[in-house]
Amino acid sequence: MEIPDDFSGCKVYGFGYNPISKDYKLLEVSQSWSSNSMEDIGLWNPSTRKSHKLPVSDIEFPECFPICPIVVYGFGYDSVSDDYKLVRIAEFLGEDDHYVDSEVKVYSLKKKCWKRVKGFPYLLHYKRIYGVLVNNALHFVVSRRSESYAKSLIAAFDLGTEETYEVPLLDLWAEEFYYMLLGVLEGSLCMIANYENSRVDIWVMKEYGVKDSWTKLLSVVDPQGSFSYDFIKMKPLVYSRSKDRVLVNQDGEKFIWYDLTAKGAEDVKIQGLSKTFEAEMFVGSLVKLDGNFLIRGINRKNQQANRGKKKNNKKKR
Repeated sequence: MEIPDDFSGCKVYGFGYNPISKDYKLLEVSQSWSSNSMEDIGLWNPSTRKSHKLPVSDIEFPECFPICPIVVYGFGYDSVSDDYKLVRIAEFLGEDDHYVDSEVKVYSLKKKCWKRVKGFPYLLHYKRIYGVLVNNALHFVVSRRSESYAKSLIAAFDLGTEETYEVPLLDLWAEEFYYMLLGVLEGSLCMIANYENSRVDIWVMKEYGVKDSWTKLLSVVDPQGSFSYDFIKMKPLVYSRSKDRVLVNQDGEKFIWYDLTAKGAEDVKIQGLSKTFEAEMFVGSLVKLDGNFLIRGINRKNQQANRGKKKNNKKKR
């Protein structure tokens, strides 16, 4: 798969997926930016090899907040407005590092413009980690501003309402300290908990928004206590056909098949694989990047065409 020449040296920020099997990749085109401009951002459809560079929208620094240490992105299909949206969250710190403010801007591929929406009322835990798209919302690891970074929470930005809400977590997770990372496994929200020098647990939210539906998928324990912080990158990707194994990207360095029954792992050997890499599930799409798409309309046309085919088949019989 060839990346466009003007995207050379780019960094993947996120992937957009919708239930009708449409998918785009979101990439960073330029890595240099000043205090008054954001990094250049482009959309690229690997299936059509077409790319679209977004107009620049400068980060607007508020008074008394001269530092912007974190800028994160999220990208996805909004089924409510039938639109693809890019969300950018910029977090600001005051000179004493205690006062926090934020700026949230949303780019609409259909309208071809940016707009500023209500600020993000949380502290972001990680920079350069894109929002995870599940249930028409982008999810981020955060904490409440009043609690600093003491407790990890999951905040979701709804692409339809463009409002933020919290995803319920199990009470037992508040009993121990751990590093949290998010993922998606075949449409379900995943939470990866790294209990440093102890174990890594991966949980799946079977029914979105239902607190008690969190189910532990697997737990990897290190008896020698040699786990590092980087082991938090243990990321589930897809189930096997028989659903008894799950493919995991470990540390961005290798793939493993984890057997959910035998509780064991097997390395997956792939020739020519880079020493370090990122992995995401990809679904091909022919949707254009110029914003001229009507996914619901296309589906209605397909349904009408299928009905017509069925009628013709009946007549032939």
